[in-house]
Amino acid sequence: MLTAEGFFFTANSELRNLAKEWIKTTAEGCSVVAVLIATVAFAAAYTVPGGPNQSTGVPVLLNKPFFVVFTVADVLSLTFALTAVVTFLSILSSPFRFKDFKHILPNKLMIGFTFLFFSVAMMMVAFGATILLMIYRITSGVLAAFSRVMPKAGNQS
Repeated sequence: MLTAEGFFFTANSELRNLAKEWIKTTAEGCSVVAVLIATVAFAAAYTVPGGPNQSTGVPVLLNKPFFVVFTVADVLSLTFALTAVVTFLSILSSPFRFKDFKHILPNKLMIGFTFLFFSVAMMMVAFGATILLMIYRITSGVLAAFSRVMPKAGNQS
C-alpha cells in the first residue's frame, strides 16, 4: 500500500530532478562569480591605490580618509564573497532529498545570493573609494602646479 508521502515522491520525482539540476546549475554559476570577486578583492588588497612608498613599503595614501573606506570595503567584499562560495558549495554537496527542497535549499540559496550581492556592493564601494583617492591625488597635484605657475590676484606688478 502506498502512503501519501510515497505517492508524493513518486508523482513528483521528475519535478525534483528538474529542480535539482536547476539549483545545481545556479549554485555553480554563482560560485564562479563569487570566486572571481574574491580573486579581485584579494588582488586589490595587495595592490593598494597610490602604491607603496619605495623606501618604507607603507602605502602612500595611508593617511587619506578614503583609504580606510577602501580597506574596509575590500576586506568586507572578500569576506562576503568567500562566505558566498562556501554557501554555494554547501548547496552543491547537499543530498537533494525532497524535504531539503522545502526550507533548507531555498534558504541556503537566498543566503548565498545575499552574500554575493553584498560582496558586489562592497567591491563597488572599494572601487569608488579608489577613484576618489586617485582624483584627490591628481587634483591636489594639479592645483599645486597651478598655484606655482599662476600669479596671485593681489601680486600683479
